[in-house]
Amino acid sequence: MSQTYLDTCREAAETIDLDRLAAMPLGSMAERGGEFEFRQLGRLSVGSIGEQYLGVKSARRISGLAFSRVMDEIAFIGLEVHHSPELVSYMPSFVNLLRVEGSEAVAILTEDASEGGSKEVLGRRASRVVTEMLYEPFRGQGTIGEVMDRAELRGTVAFDVQGRERLLDFSPRPVKLEHVTESAAFEEYQRQTMLAMSEVTITIPSSSVLGQGLNNLPVNSKGSGPTT
Repeated sequence: MSQTYLDTCREAAETIDLDRLAAMPLGSMAERGGEFEFRQLGRLSVGSIGEQYLGVKSARRISGLAFSRVMDEIAFIGLEVHHSPELVSYMPSFVNLLRVEGSEAVAILTEDASEGGSKEVLGRRASRVVTEMLYEPFRGQGTIGEVMDRAELRGTVAFDVQGRERLLDFSPRPVKLEHVTESAAFEEYQRQTMLAMSEVTITIPSSSVLGQGLNNLPVNSKGSGPTT
């Protein structure tokens, strides 16, 4: 059986050198989007993926929001690449939940597509080919125009990384919410991911360099708890 996206995220959590990760200083904010801020970290080996530039999406100390987003992203990406394996190269290499031990500080650990700022990352419209592949798991729920969220396809999901199209952000998703919630397949991927959340979660000491950096981020006052 081929490795699923959830398996890849499990492997990342198991193989990342925690001491080296915890010793990384939190970089300055590279991007802000909605409830999250993206900050660059550095470079580490991530299992069979190999050397990767890492970054964190900080949920501004709203742990429920980060948990929900990691769970939904792994499930959604897993469903998409199952139906269209060609999408793997467009997706983030991995997504993990990053917790600071004994603290409310939490973030999303993922690939830094800019490779430490050496590559320009610009928002773009998802190409027709990519849109067709994203539509594939939901084909039975309506036409592509009825199912896909054109606004998100134009400005949220897709990015140009020095001429290469990447899909790096799935909050909000490029599929209209009612079609996601009606999908029994997505519900099953979400269930599997929820059961595996402890296996895709990385915990670092609060006294570590990265732990202190995450602890010192400002607290968001907009409330807490998972979102749909």
